[in-house]
Amino acid sequence: MLRTGPDRPARLFRTPAGLKNLFVHPELKRRGLALIGWTVRGLDTIRRNPEAVAATILREVKPGAIILLHEGKRVAKHPEFNPRCLELTLNGLAELGYRCVIPKPEQLRPVKAH
Repeated sequence: MLRTGPDRPARLFRTPAGLKNLFVHPELKRRGLALIGWTVRGLDTIRRNPEAVAATILREVKPGAIILLHEGKRVAKHPEFNPRCLELTLNGLAELGYRCVIPKPEQLRPVKAH
């Protein structure tokens, strides 16, 4: 679930590893949550080079994209890895004229009935 605060209740849910089953949609509906996935990823759990991670994202990004980056991978051995991936990605997006937003429900594609 995306982080929330008292003045900002959760509206969106991303399943672990993007995996879902037939029980997910009814439970999300019961809780008033929308399922959200990603459209662009930099493979930051596989690659060891922040520049390559950011380059992949910047090459694949399109307006409306939802970008997947992880936190915490390699923290013990390479604590600079994840912040550097984020820094390079955000700087590159800004240079391309993009800005980051949390989508409003009406901006998300409707879920197909199962």
